[in-house]
Amino acid sequence: MKITLVTTAPELIEHPRIKKEAQQLGHQFSLVNITDFGYTITDNKLKLSHLSNLNCDIAIFRAIFHSIKSMVPIARQLRKKGIKIFDNNLIKHQYSINKVSDLIKLATHHIPQPNTHFTRNLTDYQQIIPTLSYPQILKLTKTGKGAGVYKLNSPTDFRSTLKHLDKSSDANKRFILQDFIPYTHDLRILIIGRKSFTMQRIPPPDDFRANFSLGGTVKSFNPSPETIKLARKALSAIDLTIGGVDVLLAPDKRQYVLEVNHTPGMVGMETATKKNITKHYLKHVIKHAK
Repeated sequence: MKITLVTTAPELIEHPRIKKEAQQLGHQFSLVNITDFGYTITDNKLKLSHLSNLNCDIAIFRAIFHSIKSMVPIARQLRKKGIKIFDNNLIKHQYSINKVSDLIKLATHHIPQPNTHFTRNLTDYQQIIPTLSYPQILKLTKTGKGAGVYKLNSPTDFRSTLKHLDKSSDANKRFILQDFIPYTHDLRILIIGRKSFTMQRIPPPDDFRANFSLGGTVKSFNPSPETIKLARKALSAIDLTIGGVDVLLAPDKRQYVLEVNHTPGMVGMETATKKNITKHYLKHVIKHAK
């Protein structure tokens, strides 16, 4: 079988792993980088850069962080040509990372999450600064892997951060503000269809972010059935078949879902669990591509 991975993030460390496992399963594999996506229309005929002559049985659309709107009709057209598509509901959702929308979905499904504020105007936060408990977490809505995240320890710290952001390019981007949750365990639960894998994430020294990509350490963790049930409920609320659910376990036994990652990493989870998760991922993709 010929498998092609279509992405705008060819540098992700998961992609060589997917290639290796695909080849070990006896499949031909290719990666198409559409970072510089473009097209021409001549005499009413559409020619797509990189994708016009795509020759494969299954096309995996993974980590499409750019040109998302353009990829939806293209994926549909490839499907009409007889190529099976696995997109983790990308065509259905028509967006990639959208934390604002995701948190709304989690709230409407009554998924416990930290107290949250969202605004498109940073100056709106000035009014609520005195009313908040601290620390607070301020994070960009369209980034991942711990990027664009600020810990605010006091009202003074908050005002200083807002002043700094007002002078930076980040000022035109959107931020979400959430209560900082003291926790006993920071978990990433990776769900692939009916299978789930869990690791505990431990932040590096002098950093509150526990992301594996930022130098945090990871180890396997055996969650309670209630925690897995919560993670699956969160994934269902976002309407994905594959996702990385970030869960905090608090000292008072309460559980909070921070977010659901649409393109979760697998290498960190493999490091923690010593399991070939990429192989499970590929088998899921092949079974559910359509």
